[in-house]
Amino acid sequence: MDRAAAVYTLGSIAGAISFLAGLSAAADPSIPAESLAACPPFPEIPFERQPAYLPSNTLALTFDDGPDLVNTPKVLDVLARESVPATFFINAESWTSLRRNEAARDIVRRIVEDGHILANHTARHMRISRLSPERIEEEIAGVEIVVREILGSEAPRLTLFRAPFGDPYTGNRWGPTFRKVAPIVARHAVHVGWSITPTERACPSGAGLCVAASAQRQLDRGYYGVVLLHSTQAETAAGLAALIAEARRRGMRFVSVEDVVRARYQRSSAELVDDPLCTGATRVCPGRR
Repeated sequence: MDRAAAVYTLGSIAGAISFLAGLSAAADPSIPAESLAACPPFPEIPFERQPAYLPSNTLALTFDDGPDLVNTPKVLDVLARESVPATFFINAESWTSLRRNEAARDIVRRIVEDGHILANHTARHMRISRLSPERIEEEIAGVEIVVREILGSEAPRLTLFRAPFGDPYTGNRWGPTFRKVAPIVARHAVHVGWSITPTERACPSGAGLCVAASAQRQLDRGYYGVVLLHSTQAETAAGLAALIAEARRRGMRFVSVEDVVRARYQRSSAELVDDPLCTGATRVCPGRR
């Protein structure tokens, strides 16, 4: 067995042990249920329309699938003009190749220079529930590797992750695909779901007001928290300023996803990832507010 395979095997064993420890803790009647809810075996920001741990005027803008060469820079321009923080869940080999396209690599540099958070959305935007454990690891590590190539010693850790299509995090919480995926993800990052999902791809091409109106309807229903957008969509780039303006008119405030993680766990995503006792649920973490 070569060194890489040995490291992966040890990691897989550790993930399995962590998962079993989580099941054991969950079954322990001496651990309060509310404490387990505050620190589950695999910390995540769940798919909740009204997250109880956040003030109801809170929004965290997130952008999946980029970078692309046309619309991601436009999104960054709007965010800069409006002084709004965001989190970019990027791919390595999807809309553009971060290994081969220097213009795309420059966009990654700009995301960081503009003060936004870089996060992981897998290398090739595949449904990871359908992949082998080895391939899941490759999809996650592939983004980490290319970001270090681009940014060198200044590269941020990618301790926030969103599975393409939310799969399997939107399905059976303890089904076989979740049991396969969650321990691998937890070794790298906190998984991030969403609360508000403007229907970008259902809008006519470039129809920005359609995106803003879709977000407004969800705000009308009282939704708040993490907003799922895509930095590769022309209509998103066109409608982002109107979406921000409408949110501000309602008294909403914009925060980063890292702020959301801290609100839920009172710890950063890196602290959660680095604490095997927490991610394995072998003890309880500080309760959420």
